[in-house]
Amino acid sequence: ISRNVEAAGGDVGASSADADAVASMGLLQLARDPRANLMQTLQAAHIAELTDNDGWEMLISLAREMGHENMAVRFEKALQEEQEHLAHTRRWMKELLMKEGPQLQ
Repeated sequence: ISRNVEAAGGDVGASSADADAVASMGLLQLARDPRANLMQTLQAAHIAELTDNDGWEMLISLAREMGHENMAVRFEKALQEEQEHLAHTRRWMKELLMKEGPQLQ
């Protein structure tokens, strides 16, 4: 992503990358926490997938607005993969709720 943003004249400064890394660390810590149950771990994955999907949609929009159609098409392929990931996490969460429901609390 950063190569494409830089090729379009954008700046992927350390402050943005640092903020993303810090935010992601919280999700990773939750997923690794032995006290977290499966649903909590799936919720962390769900948040990450929602963020990824939104980020790709924004990049596609920006690329198009800047006249970089080829870049937007590449980003759309990545978005399709992320949409599949999001669909999986949603399905897993739903299946777990249907199976274990009230026991998850």
